[in-house]
Amino acid sequence: MLNFSFLFHIFLDFGINNFQNRNISQNPKAAGQLLSTLSVVKLGFGLLFVVLVMTVGKYIKNYPDHYLFLLLIIGINQVLLSIVLFLRANLAGLQFFKVDSIVSVLDRLLMIAICGVLLWTDIVNVPFRIEWFAYAQGAAYLSTIVVALAILLFEAKVKIEKPQFDVLPKIVKDSFPYAMLTLIMTIYYRIDVIMIESILPDGAKEAGIYAQGYRLPEMASMFALLFATLLLPMFSKMLAQKEKIENLMSLSFRLLVTPAIIAAIVISFFSIDVVRILFNAEFEKSAEIQTILMYTFIPLASTYVFGTLLTANGDMKVLNAISLIGLIINVGLNYSLIPAVGIKGAAMATLVTQIVVVGLQLLYIKKVFVIKPRWQLIASLLLFSGGLYAMAEIICLFDIDHKLMMAILLIFSVGWAFVTRLINLKGIYNILKVGDE
Repeated sequence: MLNFSFLFHIFLDFGINNFQNRNISQNPKAAGQLLSTLSVVKLGFGLLFVVLVMTVGKYIKNYPDHYLFLLLIIGINQVLLSIVLFLRANLAGLQFFKVDSIVSVLDRLLMIAICGVLLWTDIVNVPFRIEWFAYAQGAAYLSTIVVALAILLFEAKVKIEKPQFDVLPKIVKDSFPYAMLTLIMTIYYRIDVIMIESILPDGAKEAGIYAQGYRLPEMASMFALLFATLLLPMFSKMLAQKEKIENLMSLSFRLLVTPAIIAAIVISFFSIDVVRILFNAEFEKSAEIQTILMYTFIPLASTYVFGTLLTANGDMKVLNAISLIGLIINVGLNYSLIPAVGIKGAAMATLVTQIVVVGLQLLYIKKVFVIKPRWQLIASLLLFSGGLYAMAEIICLFDIDHKLMMAILLIFSVGWAFVTRLINLKGIYNILKVGDE
């Protein structure tokens, strides 16, 4: 039900969050007017989203009544989550990064607390039901909305003004490029599973195995996404004030790509062990997919930096064009590789697509911002990757517990990142300092 609801996500967000974040970063005084006006737009799209999801679910997918009830709760929860993200976009746009960080995890913490009570106590004395999980999400989102709104009104001193309905058409028009990017990216990230199900004879099962392999890379991408959420207002503010962005771009790239390289190499050596911890079936297949997709996370992490910079610069047509190229390549490769090598082909298609996309983004950034290649950074990346891979090979020669091997490799990787100067304490301090400002 949750995956089904994602298909209509464009009608829920319509690019408003990124539009709001960027505009408030460049013009903080407009926060009150934008908040009130865009809230109306947001609620309107939320209502449209729920109606569409329920209509398609009932009359096209023909879901039974108990599915439809759960779908309704999920749809409402998606609207609430969208409002949380909308309010967070306001906080980030106003440079309240510490508060935004707290709000970003508040709903999860509340949901964990509620579900923890229901799972590990006898307070209800009946088996846990999936509907309770949906209710817990809704309660957590509502509570977070109240907290975020209170912070905006009383801490950020945002004054709610009368909505300007006459500017709504312009806002929707200006948000359209962001909405198109959301639509393309949603298809981009979901199309492989849909194609696996439709192309392979045992499609549903194979899609499930693929999903197992995708779980850890998807979790890692959440870290990169949270980082990008902080970068957008930083880049927007610096561009508005005509400041140079090279140092922030280089620093954020290193802070994102270095953990991505560590994760990819560590998982490639111990993938089967990680899969056995997380799941209870199809270990070998899932481990193979997980390894390929973890290497995909390296270019994906890069796009969270370069794509965010282009978003902050307002280059939405270019971003949409690059994403569309990526989508076409991805569908073409999936169509060719899935029948030939199964779900491994889908993972390979994703890796190739991400490399092409980040390459095109880099070429455009080099042209627009006239940035010269940083050969020292490239050399450090190669040295770090080669050294970490060699260390992994050496560790695996010893007959010791794999968990201990992973721990040793992770400790080495952190120290090696400082030695190769990909990460340094001064750089971390500088980006935190920018965030505080």
